[in-house]
Amino acid sequence: MYILMPSGSILYRSKYDPFFNLVLFVFRFSCSYLSTLQKTIIFAFRVKKRYMGIGDKYTTELFVTSELSAEKMGSGDMPVLATPAMVAMMENAAMKCVADDLEDGQTTVGIMMNTTHVKASAIGAKVYATAEIVAIDGRKISFKISAFEGQELIGEATHDRFIVTRDRFLSKLNNNGN
Repeated sequence: MYILMPSGSILYRSKYDPFFNLVLFVFRFSCSYLSTLQKTIIFAFRVKKRYMGIGDKYTTELFVTSELSAEKMGSGDMPVLATPAMVAMMENAAMKCVADDLEDGQTTVGIMMNTTHVKASAIGAKVYATAEIVAIDGRKISFKISAFEGQELIGEATHDRFIVTRDRFLSKLNNNGN
């Protein structure tokens, strides 16, 4: 809970739940010896954020550049969208699909990707990937992802991500290197 003065200074602050968003309410009270400004107290509290759910979707798009080509990325020798670039776009859509629903300090990491790349996209093409949540099992989130150039399907994937605490994940990684 936050109690704020009109000047914006915080009189009291307590972090309640990172799944909540801030909502402000303004209350005025009467007291003969206080100015109007001093009579206004803004109460802020947090209301429940929307939780991720099955059917939630997010779309990421990009333009195919020579930097994203199979030639440049080393996954082939043609000037077309590289499969690793398409996979990265798909994974980005899944990551962003749930990013706003996580607690402060949390993120997701990819743990499985099963992909098909069914059509090539030329340099200069605009492509996009839409990730949809199909299952949630504790900290594991499963997605169905489709990639398109215009209305034409260029790839599909199933993808699993796992919710982790960023600092804890990185500390384990650093401890494994010692």
